[in-house]
Amino acid sequence: MLCIVVMIKLNKFSKSTNYRKFPTNRICSNFNIFRFVQNYVYAGQENIPKGVAKSEAHLYEKKGPTWKCLDGSTTIPYEAINDDYCDCVDGSDEPGTSACPNGKFFCTNSGHIPSYIPSNRVNDGVCEPECCDGSDEYDGKIECPNICEEVGAEYRRLAEELAKTRAKGAQIKSEYIKYGIKSKQNLESDLERLKTLLESAKIKVAEREAALKKVQEKEEAESKTKDHMRIQKCQEKIRTLREREESLHEQVDTLLSILKDMKKDHNQNYHDMAVKTAIKGYDEFVEEYEREMEENTELDQEDEIEIETLDHMHIQKCQEKIKTLREREEKLREQVDTLLSILKDMKKDHNQNYHDMAVKTAIKGYDEFVEEYEREMEENTEPDQEDEIGYEEVKEAAPRAPEIDISLPSYSERILSAILDVYNDILETFGLSEYVIRKAEQQYSRPSAGGKSKDLVAAFDAYDKAEEERKNIENDINEINRKLEKDYGTQREFAKLDSECFSHDAKDYTYTICMFDKATQKSNKDHVTTHLGYFEKWIGAESKEDHKYYTAQSYTRGTRCWNGPDRSVKLYLECGIENKILSVTEPEKCEYILKMITPAVCPLIEKLSHEEL
Repeated sequence: MLCIVVMIKLNKFSKSTNYRKFPTNRICSNFNIFRFVQNYVYAGQENIPKGVAKSEAHLYEKKGPTWKCLDGSTTIPYEAINDDYCDCVDGSDEPGTSACPNGKFFCTNSGHIPSYIPSNRVNDGVCEPECCDGSDEYDGKIECPNICEEVGAEYRRLAEELAKTRAKGAQIKSEYIKYGIKSKQNLESDLERLKTLLESAKIKVAEREAALKKVQEKEEAESKTKDHMRIQKCQEKIRTLREREESLHEQVDTLLSILKDMKKDHNQNYHDMAVKTAIKGYDEFVEEYEREMEENTELDQEDEIEIETLDHMHIQKCQEKIKTLREREEKLREQVDTLLSILKDMKKDHNQNYHDMAVKTAIKGYDEFVEEYEREMEENTEPDQEDEIGYEEVKEAAPRAPEIDISLPSYSERILSAILDVYNDILETFGLSEYVIRKAEQQYSRPSAGGKSKDLVAAFDAYDKAEEERKNIENDINEINRKLEKDYGTQREFAKLDSECFSHDAKDYTYTICMFDKATQKSNKDHVTTHLGYFEKWIGAESKEDHKYYTAQSYTRGTRCWNGPDRSVKLYLECGIENKILSVTEPEKCEYILKMITPAVCPLIEKLSHEEL
């Protein structure tokens, strides 16, 4: 980062001269050799061809009338060196002219850093910043003043600032490393402690489970004697309801028979609209009724099997059977009312002047049916109330049945379980197994409120408490393992930053990166937050052996762009004395680049000294 600042500072020297602007890549590439050249002083270069470094002067020493190209391909007259004509394939014969496209010209740059430039830039009328001494424009076409003293002084000042920044960053990084190592030791210590606790917790769960089972078995034995009576009551209620259902079926059949005969025998030439309406209602009813009868027949066949084995069934099954039969009874009563309504309307609205015998017979049958029906309704009023009481007795008995051992999941629990399975599958597909939500291994469920006993409640409380303790310990172990498996750098220097969040205000949006977690974008106008991605991996280099491997991170699987890809982030890290996002760009649609400084990537002191040498 500071390297770029150097370039900006150095460019001020070019404003009042003919020098090109200092290119960033060339200036920055020289930082690592600063200490090597900071006291480097070049002596005069008499008898050395222009463009040749003193260290290579021996290659151009005159040993006779001829000279061999440095690649050994050609021998030329010694005087042909720098004659502005390219004789050698490697361009080595023209270091001081622009004749060879692949030649190189050496700039001494006393007071600064010596450098090479392509020889085709020699005497091109432009002062090269790499030749701050102006030696590349010696033909007089343009004056290039020697600014090496000023450039060198500024360069050394900024290089010293960079060195201080790196030194301070290295010091902070050392603290990060200490934290990372210490935190790992603490995690490993906690892990061993929790493993011991887990074994004890499992033993306690087993003990509480055995105690719970013992209480359950005792209560089951006590309830078995009562269950037989409850089942008998249930069977009686079912038989009663079936008898009433059969009676209602007979009533429906009677009314259908009346309407069927009328439809078959009525005089169609009369065109009595009331009769036609009744026949239409009859036809519609029959179509629906026959379909329901077919469905109920299948259920009745199943019921015949179940009723014989009802004493082995869950009491809840009995409740469901009674409920089903009562619903069917209600449906049949509605059907009777529907047929009565059809006949009643026909009786009221038919044309009596037609004297249709089939219609009169139907009305007579209707009147006789109504008289009998109303009498039965009055007689059955009291039994209905008794039946309601019987049903409530069965309902109250249900919780005391032996259902407290192993529970079946409810419908809502099964739906939630299915959703959880899909969610976990997605996480595992994308390599996020650490976020999978484990299902509770629930074996025992409490009985409903009406069936609780003090002993059973106490046994459940003890079991639940032990099981909860075991699960909490397992969750803590899983969390520790997740942290131990995370790649926090070669010396765990990034452990300090785990889940730490850093934000950058970029006018319209505020960007936040939570290290090793996620990246977000928040609108500064409506404050809507958009997910940019979850941490995926390190991407600084192909191999961990490369020191650049831990200088960039990838965050993927963000919210999908409209008509575009999923949002993603590449985070590039540079050495700095604080943790701070410097810039955010979007070079491609929904693909963001964040640049951030952090002490975690600063080279340590011994490594820094090695690199600079």
